[in-house]
Amino acid sequence: MGKYEEVFPQLNINETSYIIIVTRGHRDDTRVLKLAIATPARYIAMIGSKRKVLNVIRELRVRSIARRRRCRSGARRQSP
Repeated sequence: MGKYEEVFPQLNINETSYIIIVTRGHRDDTRVLKLAIATPARYIAMIGSKRKVLNVIRELRVRSIARRRRCRSGARRQSP
């Protein structure tokens, strides 16, 4: 694993935190989104093309991660 997994646990993320994910590729987006979903953050956003965002969500849905987060928070997904 890389630096995202090392740095993320050091962040002070709570119920009032907003997380915005901007990485260089969908693999990194998937890794960071997976970490973000495990936090109590109030809002999680990912910057990317509609196709990229949908591919990342689809990949997480296969792992059933996105579904659990949506149920817990009532969040909706949006992309440009």
